Amino acid sequence: MAERLRNIFSMDTRSLAFGRMGLGMLLLWDLLIRATQLEIFYTDVGLLPRKAVLDHTIRKWNLSIHMLSGETAVMAVMFAISAIFAVLLIIGWRTRLVTCISWFLLISLHVRNPIVLNAGDVILRLVMFWVMFLPLGAVRSIDSRERAVAPPKRYLGMATFAFMVQVAGIYTYGAMLKTGSTWHNGEAPWYALQIDYFLTPFGHWARQCGDILNPMTKGVLVFELLGAALLLIPHWKVRVFTCFAFMSMHLGFRACLDIGMFSSVCCVMWSMLLPGEFWDRLKWRAPSGPHVRAGFFNQSLAIFFLFLITSWNLSNLKFDGVKVRVPTEIRWVGHMTRLDQKWNMFAPNPLKDDGWFVIPGKTIGGDEVDVFRSTPGHRVPVSYDKPHPVRTQYRDQRWRKYMRNIYRKTWKDLRLYYGKHLCKVWNAEARGRDKLSSFEIIFVKEMTKPRGEEPVVSQVSIWKHDCFKRTTN
Repeated sequence: MAERLRNIFSMDTRSLAFGRMGLGMLLLWDLLIRATQLEIFYTDVGLLPRKAVLDHTIRKWNLSIHMLSGETAVMAVMFAISAIFAVLLIIGWRTRLVTCISWFLLISLHVRNPIVLNAGDVILRLVMFWVMFLPLGAVRSIDSRERAVAPPKRYLGMATFAFMVQVAGIYTYGAMLKTGSTWHNGEAPWYALQIDYFLTPFGHWARQCGDILNPMTKGVLVFELLGAALLLIPHWKVRVFTCFAFMSMHLGFRACLDIGMFSSVCCVMWSMLLPGEFWDRLKWRAPSGPHVRAGFFNQSLAIFFLFLITSWNLSNLKFDGVKVRVPTEIRWVGHMTRLDQKWNMFAPNPLKDDGWFVIPGKTIGGDEVDVFRSTPGHRVPVSYDKPHPVRTQYRDQRWRKYMRNIYRKTWKDLRLYYGKHLCKVWNAEARGRDKLSSFEIIFVKEMTKPRGEEPVVSQVSIWKHDCFKRTTN
């Protein structure tokens, strides 16, 4: 029985090495994408200066060294330092220390601008937290070459158990929060594929499949709720099937919906749970060292943080008259470590209010232009027609998330900064009477109706701005 439990909850060091390299490459890719908008999203001359962060987004116990300066040059140096540590993580040099620093730099960056974050960012920082407890550099690393003893084949401890609980919780709690009618009547995938600003060309094709989508609903829901339980079956082929089944599900999501790094992060996360027999079949020779167990301090910390994330996830659920709460005494730890989490993607129902932006503006000379799609040198007339495809309205996933968030009333106070940004960018290039005078930000909301009915389209004015005299609403 003890051996069976060890097989279930231990992690192969080759899988950890593969995951380490995958995480390092994801961190690099993430930094590269963010760096293209470094000044706009992470400096005081951009859309979210530090004052706005302090006034509207930061929590009491959030930590961020990226808040120490709002200068573009300083932020560029911070990005370069993060990239260096990501490379060190890939090659496995001083792995545990580098992992800890990379995790801190990641959550620091997330605190600096939470408006552009999505579920993939949340999962990435959670995985980075838990792998700090694991021997990522045991094999295929500079660290392993410097050791005189043979590296271990497997690692076992509360951290490996907690890692599995965290992975399973993403899906189990996510399924439990999908309580809406569309998940029960089989229409959820159809509604999800109506969200045009996510939809890929393959997604456009998939939503024409009609009734094929309905049986997928219950299948996805049951698999999310119970699929992770397959990890408890002590047979390596079942473990391999489980890992690749979840990876395939995420790749299917990505084929239909442009959801940023979400699917890539999840695939790397699941690769870390592959059993050693999988690598044996691929002729990756197993390390010859004995299995290793975590020390007392490692175990104690893992138990504490496991309790924290479990209580946090349970607090997001509704039981019959019973509300689970994160103990006040430790809630601050969740905010400081950014272990706070809620898996409500497409829950309780997929979004039904889709739409696109139109920003009609007037120049000093009286000309009308669509500021959202135009530049002073290339003007586009104002049109409220639906763009095709909608997702190409946005430069990248960060811009899409930002625009969706300032549409929400939760972040309405940040619309002023976007208005100032539009004026600054336009008028830096325009001359004389071509300078932008005023504009209005309009979200053309498209409410998805039940299948067979036409969507309801309406125009929602969310902001008015005068570039020379502050005018807001």
